[in-house]
Amino acid sequence: MRDSGAVRCLSALRDASSARVLNLIAIEKANRENPEYRKAPLFDSPVLNTCLLLKHRLRSDEYFLFEDPQPVTTKIVIPFDKSDLRLGGTSFLYGQRGYLETMREAGKYGGGRNFERDKTVLDLLNSLPSLDPFIVHEQLDSEGIVVSPCYFDLSKADKLAMHEFATGEIKELIQLAVKGNASTQKRDFASTARLVSALLSSGAEDQLEPLRITLMLGQNEFRQGVFSWRGFLYYKWSAVTLLPRITEVAREITALPVDRSARPDELRYIANCKRRLGHRMVETVGDVRKSLGVYDGYYAGLVHRGQPQMFRDFLLQAPHMFANLGEKLGGLGHIASFWRYRFPKRRMQPVDPEQVISLFTDFMLSVGLPAEELEMVSQ
Repeated sequence: MRDSGAVRCLSALRDASSARVLNLIAIEKANRENPEYRKAPLFDSPVLNTCLLLKHRLRSDEYFLFEDPQPVTTKIVIPFDKSDLRLGGTSFLYGQRGYLETMREAGKYGGGRNFERDKTVLDLLNSLPSLDPFIVHEQLDSEGIVVSPCYFDLSKADKLAMHEFATGEIKELIQLAVKGNASTQKRDFASTARLVSALLSSGAEDQLEPLRITLMLGQNEFRQGVFSWRGFLYYKWSAVTLLPRITEVAREITALPVDRSARPDELRYIANCKRRLGHRMVETVGDVRKSLGVYDGYYAGLVHRGQPQMFRDFLLQAPHMFANLGEKLGGLGHIASFWRYRFPKRRMQPVDPEQVISLFTDFMLSVGLPAEELEMVSQ
């Protein structure tokens, strides 16, 4: 299936990724001389390993492609020319009828290329609510799939900041579990560091076994809950910097100038887009804060009110809550990173109306505006 429109929209991201877009073309470009990149690729197929992966919200005219359509799926875009995305490419959607046959044909499997491994990787990526590097890495690592670190661009500084944030978040839990006085402060600190390291890495379940027993959870329930808990901590950490940026970007979107060549109907459409998009962005930020507040309430029930049942309930509900939160933050993160990449300077020149409409349509889909509402925007 030819999909030149989507690739044209992504051409501005030829050197970047976002929470909604995993740009394997840019990763290849930056790591051509990196032996680890060649030794442990994300996909065994060189074709798929230089594609674009997107978290894609289905449009109304795409539902017929699926036996069991889900609102959000993964789109795989294979460009005709990696050096010029404006030329378009072919694409398919995870889960659409015949997608595995399309993947096998597009990936040119042969000569020992491992189709089943690549299918497993795609399954795992599709199960995630966003394509944030930390979340992707942890999901693959938890399933024993070894991939070069160059695919996960979380810097050492970010990893350290994430570790320090998580330490502050669960410090009270450690103090509750390791009660002591001044003579045991060093031991408490070491316990905190060990638990944070365990929680932020795969295999945490073994070191957190006492917590599983206390909460009376099964092995699989606990494993899924801990993975989602880890994701909540990551999302809470990233929200600290992302949400203020969203407010700034929303203001800039409202002020974006349009080229004088725009027709009156285009200007009306763009004005309505700005209004509807701004409202949904504010609404989504509120939903994110509410979700994080719910998590804080469950955690407080464990450490402040001595109600482990509350945190047990959280771990059981965490996979669904994690997916919902990740989808919302992924959409906001995509808007923030794409916008800043497209408009690095605060003073913006007038933009062609067709480009503005394409950009705003992409943004509205990113924050979950259904196709029916997009049609209403133009009225």
